[in-house]
Amino acid sequence: MKGPGFLLFLALCAGCAADPQGPGGGCGTTNALVACVDRSEYAPGDPLALTVVNRGAVSARIDTCAALLVERTTIEFSPPVYHPARRCGPNPSPDDILAAAVEVKSGESRTVSLTVAPALPQGFYRVYAWLLDDSGALAAPDPVRSNEFDVFPSAGK
Repeated sequence: MKGPGFLLFLALCAGCAADPQGPGGGCGTTNALVACVDRSEYAPGDPLALTVVNRGAVSARIDTCAALLVERTTIEFSPPVYHPARRCGPNPSPDDILAAAVEVKSGESRTVSLTVAPALPQGFYRVYAWLLDDSGALAAPDPVRSNEFDVFPSAGK
């Protein structure tokens, strides 16, 4: 892997300070980005806030088009598949994807609002979101992942 995306990937891998804590424990850490959801449990249809902290030396762009809640089906989570049409409609252009992306500058944090799907089955989940380079292409092969949380119908009731 070469080019500007590779340099962004290396810069994000460069340094990670102490992680913030999410509800019920630590947050997910991918490269120099730390991702936390705002609660440890949700009901289908609930709003979900994903906060990303950039501990790296360069800005990062989070692709909100492809953000995905992945269920743990066994001991591990299934590898997520990058698919930007998930939230940005069929065949989004790189410009569409960049317009929906959230920039997180070095040393800063940003919160992205998502919704737990109304028909999401009960289980354990994580949020996955991919990093983009300046052109809208993937900057790193692995997505940023949040801490684990529960989804069940009676959460918060």
